[in-house]
Amino acid sequence: MEIKGKTAIVTGAASGIGLQYAHDLLKNDAKKVAILDLPTSNGQNSAAELEKEFGKGSAVFYICDVTNAQQLEDTFKEVINDFKQLDILVNNAGIMNDIRYETMVNLNLLGLIRSTLLALDHMGKHKGGAGGTIVNISSVAGLVGFPEMPIYVATKHAVIGFSQALKYYRPG
Repeated sequence: MEIKGKTAIVTGAASGIGLQYAHDLLKNDAKKVAILDLPTSNGQNSAAELEKEFGKGSAVFYICDVTNAQQLEDTFKEVINDFKQLDILVNNAGIMNDIRYETMVNLNLLGLIRSTLLALDHMGKHKGGAGGTIVNISSVAGLVGFPEMPIYVATKHAVIGFSQALKYYRPG
């Protein structure tokens, strides 16, 4: 995957692995990275730290709850309007909490599906886009079962199945 000069959206990128993905994209000469995360996250500070290392405007924080379909769509439009292009989507946002299973399914699976479809609408060659790359983050739990967290495992198995099916997806 060519990263140089590309723009990216990374969901759940205010901290942890998502922030590392944003950092690595910029380290490999991505032009800009949109950090999407909750308002309670450290997103503004994370973007500022990345800008210190990679230059002003290289990382921009957008408040976005990917479980909120309208907010997610509005944020995608805002990022595309601000960046003028979208080349890479990293669907990283997720939680592991079988007690809050509806939130987990909505975030780990439905948010990922919505983000993917929004990216395809913009990047997809079938829509006049230039193409792009979508990276869906799963877990080893998507490959094997862990009896302690069956709902989390189900969401991660679904992410892998969805991602594999996308290889053959030919919309419209």
